[in-house]
Amino acid sequence: MKLALAFLSAAMVSAVEFAPKASIEAGSPMGQALLSQARRLNNDQNQADYSWVAKMSLKFQGCYHTQVWNSEANGEDDVRVSTQRLVRFRLCPSDSCTATNAAGCDAGYGDYVIGMETYMQAYMDMVQRDHEYSCKVEEQYGDVVNCEDDYCKYDTYMAKGMEYCVDRNPYEEDNGNKNGNNRNEMMNRIAEGCQQFKANNRRELEENDVKYYLGSYCSDSGGAIHVGLFTDDSCSTFADESNGADMFLSLAGYELPYATTTMIGTECVSCKEPKDVNQNNENDQYDADEVKESCENLYAGAGKCETNLSLEAPTTSACNFMEGIKIYRKNGSIITTHSAGTTASVFIGLFATSFILLGGYSYYLKTKLDRAKARKLEGNNDEVDYTWVAKMSLKYQGCYHTQVWNSEANGEDDVRVSTQRLVRFRLCPSDSCLMDNPAGCKSGYGDYVIAWRLTASYLDVVQRDHEYSCAMEEQYGDCSNCEDAENKDYCKYDCYLAKGMEYCVDRNPYEEDNGNQQGQNQNEMMNKIAEGCQQFKANNRRDLEENQQQAYYMGASLDEGGYIHVGLFTDDSCSVFADDNNGADTYLSLTGSELPYSTTTLIGTECVSCKEPKDVNQNNENDQYDADEVKESCENLYAGAGKCESYLESLASPTTSACNFMEGIKIYRKNGSLVNVKGGASTSASVFIGLFATSFVLFGGYAFYLKTKLDRARVNLSE
Repeated sequence: MKLALAFLSAAMVSAVEFAPKASIEAGSPMGQALLSQARRLNNDQNQADYSWVAKMSLKFQGCYHTQVWNSEANGEDDVRVSTQRLVRFRLCPSDSCTATNAAGCDAGYGDYVIGMETYMQAYMDMVQRDHEYSCKVEEQYGDVVNCEDDYCKYDTYMAKGMEYCVDRNPYEEDNGNKNGNNRNEMMNRIAEGCQQFKANNRRELEENDVKYYLGSYCSDSGGAIHVGLFTDDSCSTFADESNGADMFLSLAGYELPYATTTMIGTECVSCKEPKDVNQNNENDQYDADEVKESCENLYAGAGKCETNLSLEAPTTSACNFMEGIKIYRKNGSIITTHSAGTTASVFIGLFATSFILLGGYSYYLKTKLDRAKARKLEGNNDEVDYTWVAKMSLKYQGCYHTQVWNSEANGEDDVRVSTQRLVRFRLCPSDSCLMDNPAGCKSGYGDYVIAWRLTASYLDVVQRDHEYSCAMEEQYGDCSNCEDAENKDYCKYDCYLAKGMEYCVDRNPYEEDNGNQQGQNQNEMMNKIAEGCQQFKANNRRDLEENQQQAYYMGASLDEGGYIHVGLFTDDSCSVFADDNNGADTYLSLTGSELPYSTTTLIGTECVSCKEPKDVNQNNENDQYDADEVKESCENLYAGAGKCESYLESLASPTTSACNFMEGIKIYRKNGSLVNVKGGASTSASVFIGLFATSFVLFGGYAFYLKTKLDRARVNLSE
């Protein structure tokens, strides 16, 4: 982790400086880099007891780039799937924590997850304060005390591996006195995030149109954090195939620091405050406990999984989240934490190689041919062409509650792992979309994922379809005959229900005083639930508002099959059910009626056409003035969705940006346990192994048959 002094001297020519990271001394102060991320409580009555942390040491476990749905995306060009950079670390008992053990320890530990920038800021500041403390100790009590000139001090520090204490090299002239200062400055700057690259001796960079940025990134293995050179201010696009190292060398004239070495070490770092040396720069020395303040802040700000930590009240809220973490390589492909096994990999490789070359080439030719036949975009070049969507139908695929790291959490009591509600749907060719097929169709489709708030558009498509169907039936169907019937309302009611069109019924004439609300309330509830968690108020039970102490909320709930129901909850985030029956029993006792959609699904599995119907009273002025024939809600859904159009061969330029994200989606049941959407690597491995084994048996059997025939022929010839 120490680089040669020659590198340090060369590196100082740049205004954007990097320096080697020296080893970390146990017991070093960690600083206050996390004070803005997690507020320390100073009131003794409210302050949590962190005294046990003094016996623990930090151990870096790995970094992760995880893909999450970008809930802030609104515009069509906004990125739908964003990247979260996370770090996992472990608190190990200091007396059993070892640097050589990748896990740090095997018992008595807690696992934690936190944002990478937050961890790095703390780590960089920790390094700086550790160096300051070590240098102070050496300066006052070490061999340097006996030195009378800069040459002696320089030689002594270098001999002890404490080059971080050296401000300048007295053997070299005019090195700017920047050695140690630039090291700490650059470590801290990179930890803060993406930084524009400027070299004082390369002023033409500023005049050039191309801008470069320096930032940190997680290695493919997840075991190291490197520095790269990027072409965008979010540090997501490398400047070249060497992660920007070659470009940096050509621009700066020296090697890119930390391109191959890691900024974050794997040593064990004690959380216990050291003994005072001039009060260690007034670092937390007045605390009653012996815990470094930044260790407390790091602990307070992290998601926790303390199942292996012997605490009176361990926190396990982030265990399922950590279990479900996926690592994404630079190209976006998923790396799972568990492989299918060496044997399985060999079988898969042998079988797959036999078919990939010919199959891949055939698919390539077919794709090129299909795209050559695809119609070109018409009209305004700046306008997106959605006309093809008119030939497609929506098919609901499932609802998912995914857990993500809450980067907005600041306070100690804030939720670190939040829930995202996502819906997946498919666009199938209308002429091949089947309601009784869960997938809807088998070819020519696109898969999409949307945020829960966009389900209002999905429901709007359904609602407008219902309105159109009702208008058609009322004017041209069997129910139109009811206009001349003696008991018109009864006739219509019976007719609509017989046709399965209960959504056309405003009221049940066989029941008195139902408020003419049946159909209207159905649509109203669908739309309100789509907006999010809603406070429950019963119009006919005003005593609820005046007398009840418990507030209730209505919202969507997900069953184990991926269907959406309505539940009654006791919290405004709709996460805690009012009873064991998803709130249905409580709703019945409060209102005297059944909870709508408690057993039926809010979103059906029918195929819903995206083509605008023919005008029936202008279909309530629904998008009838558009030049295309696509329902506006379908356009909105498509524009706002993450897209995986690998199988949508009719498009000239299919979008596949959300494919890896959808592949990695996990479903979380109500109790938080992890449920995989697919069988995962083991299932795929079994399929491949089965196919390969079948082929092997068939070919082997045929070979044995031929050999037997040949042997018999030889015997006959010898006779």
